[in-house]
Amino acid sequence: MGFIGAFLTLDPGFNTSDLTNCYYIIDGLKYEPETVGGVTNENIVVTIIFNIYPTYNDRVLRQNLIGNISFNKIITRDEMDGNILQNYYIYSKPLIINNLEDILKFKLGPDEEIPSDYLIYHTLTDHFN
Repeated sequence: MGFIGAFLTLDPGFNTSDLTNCYYIIDGLKYEPETVGGVTNENIVVTIIFNIYPTYNDRVLRQNLIGNISFNKIITRDEMDGNILQNYYIYSKPLIINNLEDILKFKLGPDEEIPSDYLIYHTLTDHFN
């Protein structure tokens, strides 16, 4: 499973490095105990690491990595069973979309509305392989 969507650089304006139809996949998970005030509690901090490739085929061949993005999620030990990978995709999808929207607003100008023509730059399609 993965997502197909845009990859946008943090450069002002649009350029050839801004791509559509890129492939996002969880390529790493890091689990660490949650520590609050120097004390470890029952929660676990999960770092979900997505790698981004220009195409699905590039991902299969693990070539041409163009970027990565990571998110933290705090879970309990009880949440460690079931299809945890699917849960991480569900959790991360709106975060990736929000990130793409923030980059679009930067590229267009902070006071600009995102035109509907730019929907392709902040939409993710689920890909089940």
